[in-house]
Amino acid sequence: MSRTEIAAPSRVAQPTATKRRRRAALSLNPEALNSIVGVHLRLANVVFYQSFLEAVAPLEVSQRETAALILVGGNPGASQIVLAEFLGVNRASMMELVNRLEARGLLERRETKRDKRLKALHLTRKGRSMLTDIKRRISRDEHQILKRFSITEQKQLTALLSRIHEKF
Repeated sequence: MSRTEIAAPSRVAQPTATKRRRRAALSLNPEALNSIVGVHLRLANVVFYQSFLEAVAPLEVSQRETAALILVGGNPGASQIVLAEFLGVNRASMMELVNRLEARGLLERRETKRDKRLKALHLTRKGRSMLTDIKRRISRDEHQILKRFSITEQKQLTALLSRIHEKF
């Protein structure tokens, strides 16, 4: 028997196993978790994250890269050190992220007037275009998730979540 003949049955069986796991998960009684806010935040995050991945998949950009692009777009000249602090990422990881975005032509580093060691981050024309596309995609997907809430409730939700993650 060849390798492809051996591997073929598992590829056919996997969707069925996935469907069984989903059905089993849906049969769980989640009442025991109702009082744990963190669980609700995590489950909501899963919904938003999956939606995000589907929305921006054609753009090949991660959630962290998206956050960096949005922040730089709204704060031209921000340093990668400040960006790292805000996003809770270490400096080495932020440098790698900025390097990737710069290599793709989405960001550029510029010297600052006050401190030649610091580099100010700016979106390129391509980065601004990508950011517009990302925001449009995210907005459309978030609208689908949040349409069960009124505009007032959506604003309240955002305000409450902001209070949880605010930096001190």
